[in-house]
Amino acid sequence: MLSTNNFFRTTCGIILVVICSLQFNLWFGLVTRKNGVSLFINTRQKRKSISNTSTDRYTPPVLSKLCYKYGNLSAVNHCCRMYDYDINHKRNFLECAAKSPAWFKSEYGVKVSKLHWMFVGDSHIRNLFDVLIRRLKSPMLRYRKKTYTEGLWRKMNTLHLAKYQGIPVIVKHLEVPLLLTFTWSPLLKLLPNLTEEWLDDEKTPPTLVIMGSALHWTRETWDIHEEIGPEEATEVYKEHISSLSNSLMKLSRKMLIIFKLLDHLPASSNDITNIDKYNQIATEVLPEKVMVWNSAVPLSDLYVKECERKKRDTPETKLWRCTDEKHTGYIVIQRWQQTAQNISS
Repeated sequence: MLSTNNFFRTTCGIILVVICSLQFNLWFGLVTRKNGVSLFINTRQKRKSISNTSTDRYTPPVLSKLCYKYGNLSAVNHCCRMYDYDINHKRNFLECAAKSPAWFKSEYGVKVSKLHWMFVGDSHIRNLFDVLIRRLKSPMLRYRKKTYTEGLWRKMNTLHLAKYQGIPVIVKHLEVPLLLTFTWSPLLKLLPNLTEEWLDDEKTPPTLVIMGSALHWTRETWDIHEEIGPEEATEVYKEHISSLSNSLMKLSRKMLIIFKLLDHLPASSNDITNIDKYNQIATEVLPEKVMVWNSAVPLSDLYVKECERKKRDTPETKLWRCTDEKHTGYIVIQRWQQTAQNISS
């Protein structure tokens, strides 16, 4: 088992691979491998072949489960080359981030002096935010709660997301123009208000938004699920996600929007019996320009299977959380990162 320090240095590759691959490759084409030869492929030409639905929704290869081969709690991408951005790697992530603002200005017209990545949603999205700031693990990081302009900036060792009370968390780097924000909105009911704030604010609008919601909707609609049926329960979720279309379309004109589907969870989670239906609804109802992240779902199946074979729990690193029926362990993210290392050049 990896030590805590080694794990935090090497974890969260999935987020960095997704973000960096999208930001620097999505609109310029993707480097892919075919029969051992690197090829430059225009993403729009590959649209149909890697789409994960029968519609015209475009899912980038770095997000689509159709681009991965799964096994032994690992995934190998056969559509595109991914890079591991590590603090000790030759591709230093913070150096990469420092050069990014001009790219956003040219592609989206967003007039910002920082990269601002916003995470909005439930505890699954909070975990992505958690492992990202752990991965950066820099003494130059500071965080505050409340708002962008209010609250005391503190050192990261005092941030305990496990005790999170719902106040927005803002993390900044003192030297690199990088801003990371997590907003707790498990039902995504804050999104319309956030949209107006982001579009009106020229200083701190996000350049990338990662969101997700389904886990708490299963709880919100459990009475309907029990009394009427699962189809009626998911209709409530469908109605709400549909109501967000206007906000999401506005945002997609200014920034990248990614919607992460809910991981599969243990069968013993008796209040979550319809995950695939919730995921299907999100895929079908979300506006076309919103990118659906489904490639992590098969890894969650492998994790659940391993937990059924052997219960493990490593509270310090959160690698294994088999006693937690509502979340996967961080080992899922680490396995993805190892895959990224293997296929990098």
